[in-house]
Amino acid sequence: MSFDDRPTAVTDTPPMLPLAEAWARYEAIRDRLPAAKSPGVPWRVGGLLEVAGEFDGFLFDSFGVLNVGETAIPGAAACLDALRSQGKKIRILTNAASYIGDAALAKYQSPSNCISQSG
Repeated sequence: MSFDDRPTAVTDTPPMLPLAEAWARYEAIRDRLPAAKSPGVPWRVGGLLEVAGEFDGFLFDSFGVLNVGETAIPGAAACLDALRSQGKKIRILTNAASYIGDAALAKYQSPSNCISQSG
């Protein structure tokens, strides 16, 4: 595809491969891909606070992890409070285009601003 033939709008994008075909293509080149490395047996835990002592900090996505819109995910604010009380560093990522600079910082500065307990 030349530069001039590139899709120029979402409606111009080529159709996606069906899952079965995409998977078959992946499997066809699997031997050329790096092997996945596992650190061992996965941990099975009932919640984040069970393993908080193993980590210095935590990185969260906002939407769908801490809140959906203005509605809190049950237990999210309490979990953030507990992590902060343990001295853990917390960072929250968002791609919410509706928040500009200072407004985004204010929203995610503390659990009470980050997520509403009502609604």
